[in-house]
Amino acid sequence: MKKPTIIDAAHQLGVCARKLYAALRRERIIGSMNIALPKYERAGDFINELRDFKKPGTNITRQYLVSTVTAKGMSLLQEIIDAEIRAGRELRSGYATNSRVARAG
Repeated sequence: MKKPTIIDAAHQLGVCARKLYAALRRERIIGSMNIALPKYERAGDFINELRDFKKPGTNITRQYLVSTVTAKGMSLLQEIIDAEIRAGRELRSGYATNSRVARAG
């Protein structure tokens, strides 16, 4: 099973991925390219992996770097989320959920 990316972890924790990325950048955990800084990789919170994909219709293979979250990193993310909520920042998605959808009729 693949380790979860930061986006997957955000979904598991019930927060908006973009807002979580912003909070992680504010805390200097990830850099401008959304990759975990070496300090947090060495600590075992994240693993930066080189992945590749093949462009459809061509023989071109591209590589990209992605940060995956370890179990220790999930607890770090939960601490960041808790701190953001205490600071009054909303991390949930701005999209309507089933409970807030307006119904015609």
